[in-house]
Amino acid sequence: MHLWTAPPGAAPHEDVPWTQLAPGPTLPSALDTIVPDPAAPDAEPESAAVRTRWYVRPKVAVTAIDDGSNPDLWHADLGIAAGHQWWKFTDVTVAPAGETRLVATLPLGAPGYDVALSSAAGLWLARRAGLFVGARGDADRTEWSEQLTDRAIAVGPLARLAFDFGLVRPWFEVDAGWIVDGDRPPIADAPWDVFSERAGIIFGNRMLLKLDGAHDSTGSGDVWEVSAGIHLHIG
Repeated sequence: MHLWTAPPGAAPHEDVPWTQLAPGPTLPSALDTIVPDPAAPDAEPESAAVRTRWYVRPKVAVTAIDDGSNPDLWHADLGIAAGHQWWKFTDVTVAPAGETRLVATLPLGAPGYDVALSSAAGLWLARRAGLFVGARGDADRTEWSEQLTDRAIAVGPLARLAFDFGLVRPWFEVDAGWIVDGDRPPIADAPWDVFSERAGIIFGNRMLLKLDGAHDSTGSGDVWEVSAGIHLHIG
């Protein structure tokens, strides 16, 4: 399994005045949303300081694999994501932002683990659309059945596109990875060993509900995941 959830989304709205106040604005997950809460104050125009925030997000998920021979291989997951975000907004059209995140997940009923570390940065355009790129490392092992135990350490790039429509913030992501350790076979006839597509949506302002799905193509089979989480901000 080559999974980690995560996700950029909500840009601040121009009709909210921003002033230099402390503490900083409430901020959803940066790879989930890499931007401050629309209801939060902004920094002073043209001279905004870089703002930062830590967060913790519990996660529940259901994961399944289709290896072509063993149907109904699936399990539930419990996990937690923790990260550090930064952003800097002025009155200009383009604004930088970024996030570093650690995600740890334990499958239930299928012995294993999944630990992923990622970092990404990019730009918001007009505070409504954002493009972010970065890198990810993922170490995971899942005992799907007596015949299939999947383990790998993979590293590779990621790219994410996010939008902010107010209370609704969708995002889309693609990841490619190369296996540096483990017995998971690579994808046949592909320039990468693992390839993932992810999409999700974030609802709310202060209390943020995140729903997302993922599809990972691996040499062991196709892995599918659906998950949900609530953002808890620190500071």
